[in-house]
Parts: sequence; structure tokens; C-alpha cells
Amino acid sequence: LALAAAMATAGCGDDDGTTDDMGTMEDMFVGTDAAPDEGVPDMGETTGDGNDSFDTADAIELGTPVEGAVIDPAGDQDFYSFTGAADQWVIISTDANPDDDPEMVDTVLTLYDSSMTQIAENDDSIPRFNTDSEIITRLPAAGTYYVVVQEFSDWADDTPEGMASFTYDLLAAELDPDAVGVTVDAEGGDDLASSQSIGLSTSANGDFGLLVGDLRDGSDVDVYRFSV
Repeated sequence: LALAAAMATAGCGDDDGTTDDMGTMEDMFVGTDAAPDEGVPDMGETTGDGNDSFDTADAIELGTPVEGAVIDPAGDQDFYSFTGAADQWVIISTDANPDDDPEMVDTVLTLYDSSMTQIAENDDSIPRFNTDSEIITRLPAAGTYYVVVQEFSDWADDTPEGMASFTYDLLAAELDPDAVGVTVDAEGGDDLASSQSIGLSTSANGDFGLLVGDLRDGSDVDVYRFSV
């Protein structure tokens, strides 16, 4: 039985449908050098050019963003690799098209393990604010993992798109289970009496919480509680 890691977010307060309400997410990463939009230098000629297969994947470090990669020409796919630990929760995301501009890239992220077996994939993040992608998952084993970034048109088997304006930033980071607002499923709250409390992080726009966990089998039920 294959089980996928599950993620949920909880928010309270003024939600205007923008990413401003999720501004505390960066505090939930372990050892993040900088957010993708904080002027981190790009990685030179190898970024988005020449990393077109598993064998030529660009090695990246968790917490160190890649800036200024590009899907160009049409049909281009960019491969990256990182080293992960067993049971490590990671967040992999793109920052590319905050306004759903048709002249900018619509990313799709796919995560593979060391045997090049797909373990996770995402087109648009949840909750959906735009076409940027986000994977939140627990790594099943220690080893090398591969991230592939491609354009939605290519992924959907439509006519592939790609051009110089199809730039994106990529961040793969470890989720900090001890950060304020992060709740990791303890696999004990199967009913109301034993429900697990969800922690919330307070921001200027309201309260925000990130809940991650998985289901042991088809009968598993996880119950949570929070206060507002």
C-alpha cells in the first residue's frame, strides 16, 4: 500500500487571497540562507542550462535557494539533486509567477528518489494563490533525491512552451518540526479524546499553522484541535 504524505494549513484573520498571509513560512525552515527573492546570486551557466537529465542534475544544498533559472527553449526540463535523511520533512517550492502572467512560466515540480522513482509531484501549491508549485513531504530513506522543474504545458503533454521570460527561483529546505506554527502528526490522535493540538503562528494578518502527517493505512483517522 503506497501512502502519500499529507499537508494541511490553518489560518485565521484577514485573508485577502494573497501570499502576504503566509509570510511566516520562512521561519519554519531549517538553516535557510535566504528566501529566493532576497537577492541571492544566481548559480551561473549551469542553472537552467545543461542540467537536463538525472546524470547532469545540478547539486543543491537544502536551505540554499537557486535564483534566475529559466525554462528555455520550449520543452526544457531542469534537474537538481540534494542529499536527504530518512524521515526528514522537506519543502520544495518555486517562486516564478505570482500574478498568473501568461508570459511567465507555470511550473510543475516532481520529486524522485535515488532510484529515480517518483515519490511526489505538484502543479499548483495548496492553498492555491497562483501557478507556483510546492511539495511538502517526508523523505522515506536517506540518500540522493532529484527535483525536476518543467513547464505545465510540457507536463500535460500539450505543445511545450518555453522562452527567456520563463524564469523561476527554486528552494528546497528542511521543515523545522520545532518551529512555532508547525505541527507534525504524532500518530496518536485517532479520536476527539486523544486529539493533537495544532500550534499557530501569529502574524500581522492573522494566525497561521502548518500541519504535516501521513496515514498509516486506509482506516487511519487523525484528529486535531486548535483554539482561536
